[in-house]
Amino acid sequence: AQATATAKIVMHLPAAAFTPPPKVASAVVRLVPRPDRPAPDLLKRLERVTAAAFGQRRKMLRSSLKPLGGGPLCEAAAVDPD
Repeated sequence: AQATATAKIVMHLPAAAFTPPPKVASAVVRLVPRPDRPAPDLLKRLERVTAAAFGQRRKMLRSSLKPLGGGPLCEAAAVDPD
């Protein structure tokens, strides 16, 4: 979201505000579009990396990002692959 908009928490909501109440905390977030939005080709690549990184539960980035470069990709971005 931060690549395309500025995000700000407007308010926090208690679990009791929902039926049935969830087991997690909630918040209302305001997204304001950024004037310096990345180019469409860069956004496409960012979406591919994000989908790969978060597409599997409880996996290390090294294995999730293997099709895109795995450990070396993480190291190039200064991100811990574990």
